[in-house]
Amino acid sequence: MEMLIDLYEKVLGKCPQKGITFICENGQRNRLTYAEIAEKAVARGAFLKDSGCGPKDFLIFQIYDDQEFLIHFWACVFYGFVPVLMNPALEIPGASAEGETLKKIYFHLDKPKIIVSETMYGAYLELAGKTGIERSHMIHTGEGGGRETGGKFFLPKERHLSPEDTALLFLTSGTTGTPKCVMQTNKAAVSRENALKKVFDYENRTFLNWMPLEHPGGLFMAHLNGLSNCGEQIQVEKGYILQNITRWLDLIEEFKVNWSWAPHFAYVLLKKEAEKQTVPRDLSSVVNLLDGGEMVDARTGKEFVRFFEKFGLRECALQPAWGMCETCSGVLYNNDFNYGSGGTAEYKGRTFTKIGKPLPGIDVRIVDENGVPLKDGEVGVFQIRGKEVTKGYYKNAGENEKVFTEDGWFNTGDAGFLSEGSVILTGREKDVVIVNGLNYANAEIEALIGELEEVRSSYVAVCQCIDQNGAEQVIAFFTPQSHTEPVYARRKVLAEVKKKLRIHLADAIPLPQEEVSKSNLEKIQRARIAKKYQDGGFKDIQETMREKEAKMKQTEIPDWFLKEIFVKERFAGRGRREALRLMVSCDYLKGELARLAETEADSGVIVFQGDFHRLRALGQKIARGQIPCGRLICLTESRYPLEKRKPRDVPGGQEAGFLKCLEAECGIKCMLLDIEDFSDPVSIKTAVSYIRRGKAQSGIFTVRKEDVFQLKLEAMDSDDGKGGFTYGGLYIVTGGLGGIGRLLCRYLLSFYRAKIVMIGRRDIEKDSQYRQTLCLLKQIAETVHYEKANVADYEAIKRVVEKYEQKYRMGISEILHLSGIGNLKEHWQEAERRFIANCDEEFYEKMFEAKITGTRNLYRIAADRKDVRLLLFGSTNGFFGTASFGAYSAANSFLPAFARAKQQEGENVLCVNSGSWKNTGLSYDSGFEDMGRNKGFYDIEGDAGVISIERCLGAKACSVYIGLDRRKNYIKKYMLQEMPQEEKKQDREISAFDDMDRRLIKIWEKLLDGKVRYPEDDFFELGGDSIKAFQLPKEIQKEFGTELSAREIFCFSRFDEMKKMIKERVD
Repeated sequence: MEMLIDLYEKVLGKCPQKGITFICENGQRNRLTYAEIAEKAVARGAFLKDSGCGPKDFLIFQIYDDQEFLIHFWACVFYGFVPVLMNPALEIPGASAEGETLKKIYFHLDKPKIIVSETMYGAYLELAGKTGIERSHMIHTGEGGGRETGGKFFLPKERHLSPEDTALLFLTSGTTGTPKCVMQTNKAAVSRENALKKVFDYENRTFLNWMPLEHPGGLFMAHLNGLSNCGEQIQVEKGYILQNITRWLDLIEEFKVNWSWAPHFAYVLLKKEAEKQTVPRDLSSVVNLLDGGEMVDARTGKEFVRFFEKFGLRECALQPAWGMCETCSGVLYNNDFNYGSGGTAEYKGRTFTKIGKPLPGIDVRIVDENGVPLKDGEVGVFQIRGKEVTKGYYKNAGENEKVFTEDGWFNTGDAGFLSEGSVILTGREKDVVIVNGLNYANAEIEALIGELEEVRSSYVAVCQCIDQNGAEQVIAFFTPQSHTEPVYARRKVLAEVKKKLRIHLADAIPLPQEEVSKSNLEKIQRARIAKKYQDGGFKDIQETMREKEAKMKQTEIPDWFLKEIFVKERFAGRGRREALRLMVSCDYLKGELARLAETEADSGVIVFQGDFHRLRALGQKIARGQIPCGRLICLTESRYPLEKRKPRDVPGGQEAGFLKCLEAECGIKCMLLDIEDFSDPVSIKTAVSYIRRGKAQSGIFTVRKEDVFQLKLEAMDSDDGKGGFTYGGLYIVTGGLGGIGRLLCRYLLSFYRAKIVMIGRRDIEKDSQYRQTLCLLKQIAETVHYEKANVADYEAIKRVVEKYEQKYRMGISEILHLSGIGNLKEHWQEAERRFIANCDEEFYEKMFEAKITGTRNLYRIAADRKDVRLLLFGSTNGFFGTASFGAYSAANSFLPAFARAKQQEGENVLCVNSGSWKNTGLSYDSGFEDMGRNKGFYDIEGDAGVISIERCLGAKACSVYIGLDRRKNYIKKYMLQEMPQEEKKQDREISAFDDMDRRLIKIWEKLLDGKVRYPEDDFFELGGDSIKAFQLPKEIQKEFGTELSAREIFCFSRFDEMKKMIKERVD
């Protein structure tokens, strides 16, 4: 048997119901039997054949999903297509190295078809347009449907390839030019499997793989091995494990795994993380843990085995192995490795790991520089030959000539020696480094770095170094150009190597020119530099860089700081007499309003005064159309003091956010008019005059005698924020285990030596995720604690505070209040229920419990003590409002009003408001992080957000905002300065509408007040709001037969952008 299709056919005859459990990065699972995979592969192969793929045709894989990958791989095997296995782009393809590599491979292979994950198809079409790849050559995994057969299917009888024909291509190295395409055959792959069976009994084992399938270790060493031995397989997407590497252990226990593998770094990391846990483990099922893909350090490997032996891991479970793309993965295995003396060899005082003996049928040798075989113990070049070895690199005669000897030996590029039939590697024969199992020439990386204007070109060295844990790291050493800040140069080196080559350097260390060792021929002496690094010779430079980087962090933060300010309004006269409909609770106020203004029971201009319960009920009736209203004025008393005052209760503040949402949902104008004293006739008269101006103005205004002030936002100079947290202080943090809270606590523990007491509603013993978060924080410092308590329960909070004040024998220094409920993903899933017309009072109370009741209780705790600062963390949504966020916006608008009131009473209370944090906090996994970008809401990155909060602490303001882009028109209209005149667009006016233009314009103008005239006209700037954004997709569906999501409406709100998206989907 020499064909992969025959191997699969044999499996279907023996164990068709065995199969693979696929685990996605988000933890979702799906199991397919080998029969089901074959059925789907046959169907997909038939579709690909119908799409123009023929025997021996290349098919480039750009597939992100493991299940789809294997189905399409076997489809190629069954029908004789040749899959080209390369990394899919991790970001938008056109912006990544894989995008550039895809272009090169496409033309190198004479423009084959490309199979792309359906979810990324649009991005790849965009890449095709930029690179010359023919769009018709792009096929996505969802095309053609499933073509299910109901379980009745047959593998194709015709064998389109011979055993010696190229069956697939792996890609390796060549990252600054065209990568090398490693040709492998059916015969090579099957020969390796047959050889394995002669040495190992893997029959009916359970295999777990979390390495990428485009790597031969994932595809052949794991998947094909499991399949050919009728094993049950667990195929896990790499991200799921790397998010928390101890999940690897969890899955081993759950599925009773017998076999798994990873590069050596993963075993070092796994031990490090497991040491921090006290969780009992059962690893007795494990027979083999292959350690391959990079150099295996003997010391850390033995420490791994010794540590996990107490959990039932066998002494000989860890199995060093060696292989590469050119050998169909692992072909040498060390069966003697243990934590004693087994499996290692000594050379010049150093202990090296034996990578083992070759499989049957494979020959190995060590030769000198002239190709003469050496004796045992003599170090030379490691060469190999056998059926498993590649027949060469596709269309690369020059490279083939370099790596193959005349008598058929393949030069691996490694240096080592033989001992009793085992190979021991000592280093690299070639000037290469290994990243994720792939070889990269040092010179290629150095050339890229040397081209940067920040770097002195001839003073660059890229080295593979061993860290203190025995793990290999790739580090760049360079001399910065004169007049170039070294921290900035370091960042540029790391970023460019990642962007252009997709290599994550462990570090980039700037060195003085004299430290970059050179020979007398000006050749960089990498070995000397690497040795000095490993001996700790550059530790002082690294430490200095870290300190400097910390000081420079403030320069990385966008200019996104704003603060609230009340600005005096100018208005003249009494205005026109306008009939008002009064809904006022205060008798004196109601009488004065009736005396000063004309009233009418059915007027569309409503003046309201009362508690929030009544305001919510009124807003709901307006939203349901039960009360006609075009303009709503809400009167409040002394919510927004402008001057110092004596302490008093602050009854509200939630009205402002509620009114903004009511505006967004109903298209009416809402004004909050705050009067300092309802018993002051002068202020009431001023308020009536302002109402009667006739302007349908919205916003927050406050009346003081004869003056009216409007709340605006003002740019806050970063120099305003010169304060910081309390060094060595005792902190009370609510919501500390949430996304933003976790980031803040980590920062405080790391840089402020803080003592932190986190308070929350969750039972941490029943929540593994939050328990793990606490464990990670405790790794920074043991002075972090968690107490279960509800912030709405003042006595419970008080007991917790007193407990830790006694423990640390000091008073609390700061209270950070971040508690909240829900997240955006949950919100959008039930957005219809959250609209004011539909949302019940119970939900408001639930939302108010943490934000309002909790704030009041924490303020009481702070006020009872001296010099305690209360930091309130709110959302920009409280200021701007959004449809369907009535309760959330109301709760968050309370916070800045409370902070203003208490600051004016002399208390140390500050409210920090922020927008969406990228993949953090309430925004985590929402899919809506970029919704407001066009309007001016940044996605706040974790570090930048935390440092921004720190820089706000010395601000002379009651309420500050971070994450707002004041260059955007939507933000500008709330700013202190006047809105700039609209840019002239005559030269960009649409001169000729096509049919799609006219149809889309008709939809827009049906929903909007304005006319569409320019390609860059924005849906929201022409009068669109959140409600209309939800209505628009339905209209587009009716007209074009395709639907955009509400999220896409927010993100691509320009006319030309929206048209482009519709056209792509219709086409």
